[in-house]
Formats: sequence, structure tokens, C-alpha cells
Amino acid sequence: MRTPKLTDAELDDFTEALGRFRNARAMNLEELDGFIAALICGPSTIPPSEFLSEIWGGGEIADSESFALEEDVQRFVQAVLHDWNFVAGTLHSGDFYLPLLLEAHCQLNFR
Repeated sequence: MRTPKLTDAELDDFTEALGRFRNARAMNLEELDGFIAALICGPSTIPPSEFLSEIWGGGEIADSESFALEEDVQRFVQAVLHDWNFVAGTLHSGDFYLPLLLEAHCQLNFR
């Protein structure tokens, strides 16, 4: 059974969690989704221990002061892995994968 995509409420929570990182190199949700897709499409599997710190801009998550409780850190990592499993399941199934593009960030100007 494939992992379902994150619900709108889960995406809102995930976006809020990503917004806690004060590092200028931290990813937003669209960047994270694309990053995950790129890692999955790469020639070798990269374990979370090697890529997670890239999401918040480097360093240890404990150093970021972004989460008050250990449970918050665990929920954040679980959300990352949930998105990983959804993207991987979609790509490996042969279904068409649509990257996340949030409406608030999309500004198309056709003249």
C-alpha cells in the first residue's frame, strides 16, 4: 500500500515547522519536496542521517532552537519521511508526479 500524500492540515503544520528555522539556507516546503524528489531520482540511496541537516540549513537540529520539545523534532522528521515515502511511491509506481507548488508563492505575470 502506498503512502498517502500529506493532508492540507499536515502541509500547513509542516510549513509552519519549516518556518521555525532561522537559517537563511533553510528550505521551504516547495524546496524540500523538490530536494526529496531529486534524492530519490539519484543514482544511489542517501540515508536521512546524511540529508536531514540540509533541510534546516546545516548543523545539528538541537542547535537550531527551532523546536521546544523532542516530540516536535520527532514529528518533523516523521513528516519529512512521510513526504519521502509518498514521493518515492509515486515515482516508483510510474504515476505522474506533481511537485508541490503552493498558491501563495506562485505569481505568474503574463503580459
